[in-house]
Amino acid sequence: MSGKREIMFETDGRHSSVYLYEPPMHVRQYVEPIDEVVDLGIDTISYVVGDCSVLLYDTKVGERWGHNVDLADHEVWYRAGHNCQAMIDSGYDPLMVVCQHAQQRGFTFLPHLILNMHHTAHERVTNCRVADFTTDHPEWQVGAELDYPEAEFDAPNRLSFAVPEVRQNRLAVIGELVSDYPTDGIEMNFHDYAPFIARSEVAEHTDTLTEWMRQIRQTCAAAAAEQGRAKRLVARVAATLEGNRLIGHDIETWLKEGLVDTLIVLPIGGDFSSETARLRELVQLAQGVDIPVLVGLDSVGAEQTAEVRASRRRCQCLRCRGAGHPLPPLLSAAPPLPLHASGQRAPALPGLSGYCRPQR
Repeated sequence: MSGKREIMFETDGRHSSVYLYEPPMHVRQYVEPIDEVVDLGIDTISYVVGDCSVLLYDTKVGERWGHNVDLADHEVWYRAGHNCQAMIDSGYDPLMVVCQHAQQRGFTFLPHLILNMHHTAHERVTNCRVADFTTDHPEWQVGAELDYPEAEFDAPNRLSFAVPEVRQNRLAVIGELVSDYPTDGIEMNFHDYAPFIARSEVAEHTDTLTEWMRQIRQTCAAAAAEQGRAKRLVARVAATLEGNRLIGHDIETWLKEGLVDTLIVLPIGGDFSSETARLRELVQLAQGVDIPVLVGLDSVGAEQTAEVRASRRRCQCLRCRGAGHPLPPLLSAAPPLPLHASGQRAPALPGLSGYCRPQR
């Protein structure tokens, strides 16, 4: 990584890996998502380690993808779990393989944890993303919030992080990822599938989420001391202070207390080609406490021509530069669902995402 700029690449341990190959996969196939970006100027790999409540490595504290599956409703979902289990049975932990290979290739490596926990009823046929923990506790669901119009696109079957057991479940996984593996920290995804508490719980439990962030920071610090390796805590959020506040994310406190080392901010409802006022506000706040911000750029719809997409991307880059950032690169990743400033979920635009650290 250069002294003043970082390029981070998010690679998905599903779509670019276990979804693609007929079982059994081998080490060479597992490390392919790393090798395909060697010599492209990338500094940091953010590697998605599962889908919500189930994980794609040899976890000892969480639940592995497909461990409780009888029948799968799609062969790709079954393939993911089968590939993971076959690697473990052959004596390899998929996450350890990818982590060590990325570092040997010169990358900083961050496991990327998607945070949402959705309840599903007991069924014989599933999509393999079903954890016993979420299935066994329907009482922890947020439920429909008809009195909150902004909750129209929220998932009513999500478990609330206001519940101590839910937070502890994820904290155990976080501890495993930073303590049991030679990772360089962790990326926490507070953007996709937000909010993580009910709209009605925001006033009471914003401080609860902030205290949970303090626990995560302490977990990273303890792992760093034990391994003698820095454990960086990265948080991904929507590029709006007000929108985050309305769903219980006190970004100002996170920054002022140094609870995160880096903030990744994603555009709201599309891209940064037209509006960057909220981004500017967030960047200025982070600069005041010397915490780097990596700007995420989403491309436009795949149905448009390459020339149109390139033009839109250049426009986004220029707008971000005007908000306090240099011209950032655009790196491929799965697009998240954007969040309006009101905290309301908006339809996603298919395309690419990339992050870069502003030049100081």
